[in-house]
Amino acid sequence: MGHALCSRCSQCPRLHQRSQRPSVPKHGSYWRINFSRVEWKVKVVDGKYVKLGGPEDNWVWSPQFEIAMHIPERWGYLQFATGAVNGTGAKRDKRWGLRSVAMALYEAQVQYQKANHRFSSTVAALLEYDQYKVFAGQCSDIPVITTFADGAGYRANIVQGKWEAVLWNDRKLSLSKTNPGPQITIERRGA
Repeated sequence: MGHALCSRCSQCPRLHQRSQRPSVPKHGSYWRINFSRVEWKVKVVDGKYVKLGGPEDNWVWSPQFEIAMHIPERWGYLQFATGAVNGTGAKRDKRWGLRSVAMALYEAQVQYQKANHRFSSTVAALLEYDQYKVFAGQCSDIPVITTFADGAGYRANIVQGKWEAVLWNDRKLSLSKTNPGPQITIERRGA
């Protein structure tokens, strides 16, 4: 079953492991998914279809905002239910705002890098590229960006409540619960 998923399964053991255990979606669970149809303009010549010039038409279930189906953070949600159609309330992704800020940051960094030949280490420098206006702290804390010494890469940390996103310049995004660490109390004693 899972062997056809990835030719590099030895490099992604978690994916390989999960692909070996089939599971049925549970009530209320959701998957990120999208569907696409590419339609080329054609004409019949000598009984065969021949593509005409010009771009193809791309039909998608959830908008991508560019011709690129391989951007999972832009896919829609498919929610599973065992009850009647529309009998289950929609389950919201509590991390959606955090994911949105991370992807907006990624897109802003791509534009900044094209203009400046390096990545930015500050959110302030990215504000003009923030097309969704999410860096001001409404959806998350203001991102903290660490660039590599040569400016050719970066890591951004973004916190929203109990969740933290770590975004790398290669678009890799990981989300985890924040670890507040040990609480330290300092008592001040009278003189």
